[in-house]
Amino acid sequence: MPASASPRRDELLERAYRYALEHGVADLSLRPLAAAVGSSPRVLLFLFGSKAGLVQALLARARQDELALLDRARATGAGQRDLATVASELWDWLAAEEHRSLLKLWVEGYARSLIDSDGPWAGFATATVSDWLDLLGEATGDIAERTLMLGVLRGGRLLHDFNTEYDDPTPGPDRLAERMRELLAGHDTAVLLGGDGPHGLAVLRFRPAIWSQALECYLAELYVAPARRGHGLGRALMNAAMALARQEGADYMDLGTSEADVVARGLYESLGFSNREGKPDGPVNYFYEREL
Repeated sequence: MPASASPRRDELLERAYRYALEHGVADLSLRPLAAAVGSSPRVLLFLFGSKAGLVQALLARARQDELALLDRARATGAGQRDLATVASELWDWLAAEEHRSLLKLWVEGYARSLIDSDGPWAGFATATVSDWLDLLGEATGDIAERTLMLGVLRGGRLLHDFNTEYDDPTPGPDRLAERMRELLAGHDTAVLLGGDGPHGLAVLRFRPAIWSQALECYLAELYVAPARRGHGLGRALMNAAMALARQEGADYMDLGTSEADVVARGLYESLGFSNREGKPDGPVNYFYEREL
């Protein structure tokens, strides 16, 4: 049974929150946390009831910052501005480097909420997504439009994280989000999002085929956040991508990946993709690229 609210509990929660922003909460260990905040595991367990109770308190504290952001957007008249303007203002805040640690903590909470739905994370993903959709709903009554805008806001960050993880150049999440809005408006690009965060995405580009009247589909990007890998999200995104491509009239899908990415190659090959020309023992296909 946790102790009732007290100045000491509030003080330690703030210290623990600063620690969680730097170190995360997924692998939280009481001993190093207690040392960092100037307390002891025994005191933390007394004040928060259990380790799970402490995690719940930290996630609730992170949500306070999220709700404060949304309240500021409302205070500046979100309901009187169009959806794109509201989303742009939110993106300026999300893309700021000083908020990076908070975003990582949110994503970690989203991921664990989906994986461990009965643990201290329960309901975190659903609650936070609802908060954002409610705010965007003040600018538009179209649920599909606001869901898409939330996906664009978070998908831009995923694409940025993708390139950053593999040391590839990136124009930054704000420019990527804007570029995705431009591409989606052209009707030859589709983006699939997975997980409530979202925690993964697939980007599809369509082009007319030469040898048939159908379309060809190019899988331009497939990415799953590290915290959600190994739980089937990549496979689910690929199955959804193939289903969407067929629905749009494509009869062919191609993609490129690194020889070193054994996990991705295993996923693609298990779904029937091949890097052999014509038949299983045919010549190896090569993918070439260069900057122009």
